[in-house]
This record gives sequence, structure tokens and C-alpha cells, in this order.
Amino acid sequence: MAASAALQSLAILALVAGSLAGSIDCGNAAGPSCGNLFNEIRCDSADGACCHDDFNGWCCPPGYKCNGGFSDPGGNTHCMTTKKVSDSCVCEQTDYEIISMDPVGETKVENSWDDDLTACCQNRTENCGWSTTITKTNSQQVTWSDAAEVGYSMTWNVEAGPALKLGSIGFNVQDTFTYGQTTSTSSSQSYSNGCICTSSECKGPFTQLTFKLQLVYSTQPVEITAKKCGTTKKLPGTVKTTQWMGHSICDVQTNLARCPGGTELMGEATPDVDSAHSSRLRR
Repeated sequence: MAASAALQSLAILALVAGSLAGSIDCGNAAGPSCGNLFNEIRCDSADGACCHDDFNGWCCPPGYKCNGGFSDPGGNTHCMTTKKVSDSCVCEQTDYEIISMDPVGETKVENSWDDDLTACCQNRTENCGWSTTITKTNSQQVTWSDAAEVGYSMTWNVEAGPALKLGSIGFNVQDTFTYGQTTSTSSSQSYSNGCICTSSECKGPFTQLTFKLQLVYSTQPVEITAKKCGTTKKLPGTVKTTQWMGHSICDVQTNLARCPGGTELMGEATPDVDSAHSSRLRR
């Protein structure tokens, strides 16, 4: 008898709840949906999470997730926005996402030569130097203001599209940018002409080869527009790129009595002397 009465009470409660149930529609109501005995909640297609407790329902702004029970931000607001949100929603984005990165002002361009490829050739050493193809990959670096506030890592919003205005200095879009970190791009340059010294060309006890490769450093001030959980910030920033240009110089110094400091020896060492003759082959 008691069990029957309990079942009747539950049926009556469900009937009452069903008659009291209402709808909460936010925006176009085409987004996430959820509900309880008293409410059916349908969020906007651009909203974040759909949330509910035992008695209330609400929609969180984009980038937010549910947090605990319903807390009214004011005005009995169940369709919360980034400008009107309570602690019933918490931001779940860890990084700001870049919406756009636009150049501001003039680009500073510096032409230079990389001379890291050096070798010391002992007399009678055949084919000393570089004969195989060398590939150098372009690189880039991005920095921005207020890094302590917005963070040292930002993602690229896929809807932002490519940064076409920065393409002329070799900038490439990547998934994540870390403040001040130099990263490789998808562009590279190959050098197949080489820098070789044969036993008949390299006179004296030693010959030093320096294979110099042309590159361009570009520095471009930018304005970065970034967003996190609906909050948008505009940040001054700087993009720096390094582009390899494909031109090279084979610098040959002959009649050396010893290898200069820091130069790789291709052969055996010999005693000290001074005199040298230098020639350059521009590629």
C-alpha cells in the first residue's frame, strides 16, 4: 500500500513538473541543448556550454563551460554573454587566440652573409670543402606586449585565415606562437654550387675556405588582435624573419701556415706561420 502511494506521488510530481516545464531559448536556439524537470534549454549556435542544476538552466558564452549551480548575473539572465556572466560559467580557454596580425609602419630590412661554414684544408687534401647540396630553412619569431597578462603562448584562430600582408617577408602561419621563440617556416633554400678546394688549387701548408650564404633579416612592427573567452585585445607586436636568398661566396685564403682559431681542420695539423693570399668567387 505504501509503495503504491509512493508511485502515485512520483507520477503526480512528474505530471506537475511537466506542466510547469518551460523553454529557455538563447539566440537562434540551434546550439547545445540540455534540461531538467522544469526547463528545456536550447543555446545559440555560437554559445559555449548548455548548463542546468535541479531547478534552473542557462547558456554560457563562447569559450566557457558550466560551473556549479545557477547564479544570476543580474536581471534573471539565463542567456549569459561575455559582458554579463556569473560564476556559473568559467572560461576554459588556456591561451588567447590570434584573430589577425596586421603590419604597422615600415619594414626594416638588413642584408647580410652567413659565414658559419668554414673549413681548413691541408695541402694535398683532395676536394676539401662542400660539394653536396646544402639546404637552409627560413625562420621567424613573434613577440608582443603585455605578455605577463595575456600569456607567453597564443594559438592561431583557424577562421582568421593566412596573414597575407606579412607573406612578403616570409612569414608563415603556424598553430601556436610562443613569445620570442624562433621557429622554422615551410620555406627553404638549397645551395648546390658548393665551395671546393683541390690539391692543385690550394697552395701552401693550409688553405681556409669560408662558404658565405646570403640572407635577409626583416623586422616588421605589427598589431595583433587576440581573443580569449569573448574578450578581445589589441597588442603591439613585432615579427622578425630570416630568409635565405640563394646567393653565395666561396672565400679562399691560401698559403696559411696554420688553421685560424675555430676553423675545422680537414687533414693533419702543421706548425705556425703568417703569410696568406685571399680570393673570392661570387656565386
